[in-house]
Amino acid sequence: MTSRVTPPVLRLHDVWKSYAGRAEPAVAELDFEIVEGEIFTLLGPSGCGKTTTLRLIAGFERADQGQVFLRGSITANSRHWTPPEKRGVGMVFQDYALFPHLSVLENVAFGLRDLDGEARQRRCDEILGLVGLSSHARHYPHQLSGGEQQRVALARALAPRPVLVLLDEPFGSLDADLRRQVRQEVRTILRGLGSTAILVTHDRQEALTLSDRVAVLQAGRIQQIGSPEQIYHHPATRFVASFVGPAHFVPGQVRAGQVVTELGTFPYDDEVDQAPAQVDVLIRPEEIEIVAVPRGRASVTGREFHGPDVSYEVQLDSGLQVICRPAGPPLHPVGARVAVRAVPKRVVLFPADTSPQSSVLSPEPPSGERSRPWTPDPGPGTQDS
Repeated sequence: MTSRVTPPVLRLHDVWKSYAGRAEPAVAELDFEIVEGEIFTLLGPSGCGKTTTLRLIAGFERADQGQVFLRGSITANSRHWTPPEKRGVGMVFQDYALFPHLSVLENVAFGLRDLDGEARQRRCDEILGLVGLSSHARHYPHQLSGGEQQRVALARALAPRPVLVLLDEPFGSLDADLRRQVRQEVRTILRGLGSTAILVTHDRQEALTLSDRVAVLQAGRIQQIGSPEQIYHHPATRFVASFVGPAHFVPGQVRAGQVVTELGTFPYDDEVDQAPAQVDVLIRPEEIEIVAVPRGRASVTGREFHGPDVSYEVQLDSGLQVICRPAGPPLHPVGARVAVRAVPKRVVLFPADTSPQSSVLSPEPPSGERSRPWTPDPGPGTQDS
């Protein structure tokens, strides 16, 4: 007996979209799929094509070429296009788009007009209970906090039992503390319902904490798809490495199974991956340790106290500058001489960048880098397509 394979909830195949007046396409060669119950995030800077991708999935935009499938059925291609209201997709907008003249209950019921009165009321009661707003059913949006409004918007999107829920920067209007709280509430709600969802964000912390998988976009193209752990520890490009977290690219030399750098020598199996002799090693601030040594070859040039840890700016006598965030005491004063070493969890190498200051911490992603790194232990699924 042959088992039946369930098709992915969503599949995009070779999707392109351009706008008049722009030399480059807004999105190009989009090719990915999402399975049942998955929380999938489109992560990237402003203008990278995240929202365009979401609008193509929702049906608010038509692709110039390519195919969009929902539940295995064609939704959009060169000959067919299903309108948004027929796709079974729920949408949570950045500004929530609640109807100010309708109560919470009426907002949630708005998408349930195909149900009779009793069934509609039951579904509203069920979904409001799930998002913890049963006692607010008769309130109006202006009477709610930002977090409560966000939950109403999510409840309205989930009420019709959509095939897929799309969330476009849904936490952008909340302050930092409330954002952390609400995003965990949203994750719990989506998990509780087994919903399949796509989140669009430029916030790497949201992507890393909420997602099963993350697609990192740059200039309309997917650079890498993988779990949060994969894109953080096994980034496919310099752009991905620096966008998902602060990153140093420290010059090194590959010599007989080792990579030699100013911050230490690390084992590397050059028989598995043929790296060039000159490379840059990805080192993150939390992987750098410093120890007070009177004759150390580096000095502390800056310090920021963050509570659980301290961020240090350190300059080696060679001129190399790094930022490190070692956990716990002792505290090192500015001007202290220190010894510095890196303890990378994984050795990730990139072709050497000979431009000035190439090893300085990259808080914002560089552009134009698409080379794959060499990694001695890349693990499964580093690059999905």
